[in-house]
Amino acid sequence: MAKKIKPSSDVKWIAPEYYHYPKTELWIWSSVFVAILLIAFSLWQKNFLFAVFLGIAELLIVSWSARKPHKMTFTISENGVRLDQKKFYTYDELLGFAVIKPGFDDQYFELVLETKSHINQFVKIMLPKERRADVFEAINTHLDEIEYEETVFERIEHILGF
Repeated sequence: MAKKIKPSSDVKWIAPEYYHYPKTELWIWSSVFVAILLIAFSLWQKNFLFAVFLGIAELLIVSWSARKPHKMTFTISENGVRLDQKKFYTYDELLGFAVIKPGFDDQYFELVLETKSHINQFVKIMLPKERRADVFEAINTHLDEIEYEETVFERIEHILGF
C-alpha cells in the first residue's frame, strides 16, 4: 500500500547482485560424485534423456559455481526501486518490504521487496549495513514494512552453498 510522503532525494548504493558462496574443491567433487551416481541410476533405469539432462545440469552447476556476482547500482527514488539498468519496480507494483539480517554475511543486510507478481513474489537486494538506515527511511515513506521469513527451500540453498 503506497503512502503519500515522499523522500527528499534518491538513495543509491552499489552491491553484488547476489551473495556468492565460495566453492571448495570438495564441494565441486561432491557435486560431480552425486551427478555420476544419479546418471548411473538413470542409465540403469534406461532413462537416457534424464541422464543427458543430469549431465548438462552438472556442467552448468560446475561452470556457474566459479562465477562471481556483478556489482549493481540500486536506487530508491520517489517513483520506485531501480535494480541497475535491468529492472524498475514502481511502488504500485510492490506490496511491502522487509530488511533482514542474513545469518551468512556480516557486511550486508537484505532488502526484500514483496511484489504483486505470483511468479516472482519476493525480490531480494543486497544492502550494505552502513546504508540500512537511509534505505529504510526512504522506502518506508512509500511502502509498509512486512514480516518476512525465509522458506525451507532458501535455507537448504544456504546450507548447500547456492
